[in-house]
Amino acid sequence: MKNAWIVAAAATAAVSSSSLANSIIQVNRVSGYHQNIIVAPNVGGGEFTVSRVSGGGIGETGLASDIGSNSFQTFCVELNQSISNGQFRAQVNDEVLTGAPGFSVIMDTTAWLYVQFRRGGLASIGYDYDPNATRVESSAALQLAIWNLQGQFGQPGQSGSRNTNLVNELNSNQLAQDFIAAANAATSNGWQNTSVRVLNVGSVNGTDWDNQDLLTLIPLPSGGGLAAAGLMGLVALRRRRA
Repeated sequence: MKNAWIVAAAATAAVSSSSLANSIIQVNRVSGYHQNIIVAPNVGGGEFTVSRVSGGGIGETGLASDIGSNSFQTFCVELNQSISNGQFRAQVNDEVLTGAPGFSVIMDTTAWLYVQFRRGGLASIGYDYDPNATRVESSAALQLAIWNLQGQFGQPGQSGSRNTNLVNELNSNQLAQDFIAAANAATSNGWQNTSVRVLNVGSVNGTDWDNQDLLTLIPLPSGGGLAAAGLMGLVALRRRRA
């Protein structure tokens, strides 16, 4: 039965990801949500507001943290890439494509934070969801936590003053530390990522994905889709046993 569950889970992932590639998205930095500069020299990050322009649906929209039903809020995955307001080509993937240092896949700790953020669950830790200066500070703290959990910066002095400044900012940001501690506690208790993916971003007319990768939630299949995925898994298992 365990093997059947594993095969069914793989089929579920395939169903949920199949229609989420090759879209055109609009990325905006909205006042009251976005922290333009987190720490000098010139390091900025989320929240970013992403809306779909055309193509398959990217992620879920209209959750607790989102501005509206046609967009979603997200954060940077990489530290050595940038993104600005505008339209981009996007695809959902399991990993970063531009070779950033650190972890190229989304860590369970990062995924837990993003799921909680989108559902409004970080309010209990201290995230201010009201669009104002305090929300901007919350977004900066969460961005620092995400970069840290994704291995995007190391110890002071290893990568120059920029890295040292980031580590010092993290060490002095209690909210960022609280986010990290909560994520570590959740994953230590067995929480695993099933829905958070990397949103690879590239120029509309280009062939590369050399822009900032972002976080996204993939929609899980409907009840019928889940049933179909389970049947596919059971059929595959029975055929293999035969």
